[in-house]
Amino acid sequence: MRRKKLGQPTTHVPVGKNFDNFTDAAVDALLEKQSLRDKYSLTSDSNDMAAMMAFAESYNGLGYYNWRGSISIANNEEAEEFVWY
Repeated sequence: MRRKKLGQPTTHVPVGKNFDNFTDAAVDALLEKQSLRDKYSLTSDSNDMAAMMAFAESYNGLGYYNWRGSISIANNEEAEEFVWY
């Protein structure tokens, strides 16, 4: 995960963004996802909870990544064995 402290310009994609508060950074990140908003027909006055949840899942990444490659939730392994994104 690439995190920069607030008040410092980003050095990874997107390069050069600088925010001094979380709200402005979050709004900017969401505004960059126009294609996802269009895909789920979301607007500022949307109330379609399923579309909002689909947007959130798509924004955060579909599915989960297992670093170890051999452990599965289906085998009831402990959640801490996984890296969740």
